[in-house]
Amino acid sequence: MKVLFYPDKVVKYARIRVIFKILGWHIIEDINKDFDVIFYWNVKMINKPDSIILKLSESYPVINLRCNDVSKSNVAKIYQEVFKNTFEINPERYTGRAVAKIDIAQGDKSGKIVNCPCKKEEYWHYQKLLQDIQTGLIHEYRVFIARGIATVNKKQKKTENRFHTIVEKNEYCSLNEFSIEEITKINEFCEKIGVEYCELDLLRDKELYIIDVNNISGIAGFEKNYKEIYDKTNREICKALTKYDQSNKIF
Repeated sequence: MKVLFYPDKVVKYARIRVIFKILGWHIIEDINKDFDVIFYWNVKMINKPDSIILKLSESYPVINLRCNDVSKSNVAKIYQEVFKNTFEINPERYTGRAVAKIDIAQGDKSGKIVNCPCKKEEYWHYQKLLQDIQTGLIHEYRVFIARGIATVNKKQKKTENRFHTIVEKNEYCSLNEFSIEEITKINEFCEKIGVEYCELDLLRDKELYIIDVNNISGIAGFEKNYKEIYDKTNREICKALTKYDQSNKIF
């Protein structure tokens, strides 16, 4: 399988490189070379497919072609549409502690906790402070999507590392972490936001919340410290991709 990545090149620490190496698939980054499928790999969180890929999409399958806005505000909007719940707040009217993140910054670690009411800063997105707990640990799910949920990891973090990739524990989880209704809604969320392949960040605070969509995700440094989980996770993603390849329904 030869997959053209367009319009941007794949960084060396991207998980997709590891997955393709296991599968024996080839990353093509030259549009003039032969390829079988296209992966719409755009580093801009808000983007618009150009005329070249739109023309190519008439002849080739294109993964994530409709994934054009993974900003924090759009994730919150689509989440609310699907789950009939919200975590977005107006910081000038809300009272209490809240989370502030740059709206258009994938992989950015500049998130902060603010006391509301406060003035809304330009380009920032404000959310409820989920899992505002006294135990000192928060639990975050990383859900790996390959046309449906391929596998799930659960991370434990100290509260002071909420916005960082430093973890205290990483676990491999089964889909039993979620109800059938939640799985259905996660899949519906992915359909609405236009992703067929991505990694989602979720938190549970009474309700389940999808807080981030990572459509060009890399590999966090801590993952290789949990080699068995890391390897199993990557194998499960490969299985999901192979299933669609063999049925001629690759995305």
